[in-house]
Amino acid sequence: MKEERILEALKLLKRGVVPRREYGICMNLDILLHDIDGSDYIMAYFDEWFGNKAAYPVEGKQRTDKSDLNKVGYENNPEKWNPDTKFGKKRLELVQRLIDTIEAKLNA
Repeated sequence: MKEERILEALKLLKRGVVPRREYGICMNLDILLHDIDGSDYIMAYFDEWFGNKAAYPVEGKQRTDKSDLNKVGYENNPEKWNPDTKFGKKRLELVQRLIDTIEAKLNA
């Protein structure tokens, strides 16, 4: 049930139903889900795909002592969900990858 709800929320994000455009995938997922911590669920995939230091997998891949650079890139990106921008396109591709992965898991 949890995975199905996370999947549906990700599909909403992919369709452009983004409650807070200043936030990325994790925060918007939690806003859409209310009572389920979807960000922890998808962070496990980010850790698997990008290494266990993935904090901002769109704007930057690694949490390091200099992770502020990735966070600054994230926070200073007003076009997080614009598919015509580099990071907007990357974010939507990552949402689709999450959708594909969860669907494959549910259909296995």
